[in-house]
Amino acid sequence: MPPPDPAAAADPAYALSAALAGLLPGAAYERAAAMASLITVRQQVLDRQEGPRLWAVLDRTALLDPPLSRAEDRLAQLDALTAATKQQHIALQVARPVAESGYLYQGPPFTLLRFADPASPDTLVLHLLHAPVVIEDRRRVEEHQQAFARLSLSALPVDSTADVLDEIRNSTT
Repeated sequence: MPPPDPAAAADPAYALSAALAGLLPGAAYERAAAMASLITVRQQVLDRQEGPRLWAVLDRTALLDPPLSRAEDRLAQLDALTAATKQQHIALQVARPVAESGYLYQGPPFTLLRFADPASPDTLVLHLLHAPVVIEDRRRVEEHQQAFARLSLSALPVDSTADVLDEIRNSTT
């Protein structure tokens, strides 16, 4: 399954809710607030005119059932994602159902990082239960690059994402 909404394209309420949902029971609220604050900083970097490139495949189920209880927060998250689709350095796709695509990714959510400096190796970040794990092992990075290629090829086209988000938004109101 693809990861839920990419943290860098999150509305503040979504960022906080996702951070709270990922913490162990009894964890301090302040920890979630700090995580949400970091996501907000990442969002500001992504929102820059010459921001880093982001290509993400979104899980339709996560879009339909986000960790948000208030309808206005759900709509704000959909609006944030729709706004992201209008930025030239951001490509968002929505995964097709497995019955349609025939592909089921069976690992944890992950991020692939590629840096402008060709001397810097591609890096894999696995988003695990307690903390992200950074991996530079070439073989593991390549395995996830192949998984992402399959995800993106089996997902809906980038230019249909705004329409899918509008459809979900209309069904939410």
